[in-house]
Amino acid sequence: MSGIYITFFSIFFAALALWKKKIGSINYTLQYFIGLLSGMTSPVNYYPIYIKAISYIIPLTYLISIGRNIIQNGSVDNKSIYMLLILTIISFLYLIIGILMLKKVERYTREKGEWESW
Repeated sequence: MSGIYITFFSIFFAALALWKKKIGSINYTLQYFIGLLSGMTSPVNYYPIYIKAISYIIPLTYLISIGRNIIQNGSVDNKSIYMLLILTIISFLYLIIGILMLKKVERYTREKGEWESW
């Protein structure tokens, strides 16, 4: 199930990479920092407030937190359901923004005659 949410974010990330061609060269570093900000090494609760603000716009943060809650509680609780709802909303926003960005990048690429970079 988490693959759906990550796919929606990936569409946004792909559009960003096509729009800003330089981002492709720092892709692995950026993915590593997204993982760190998502709480893959320690729970987001321990982060300073400004890092938490960034963390909570990344869908992976919610997936990791839901997984931790299920492992600790042994079942899905109300907090996990609430986080799943937020995750769904954020992921659909990324999907919509990603599709719009892809259309814009495609149009721009066609106009500039750089279709081979597509």
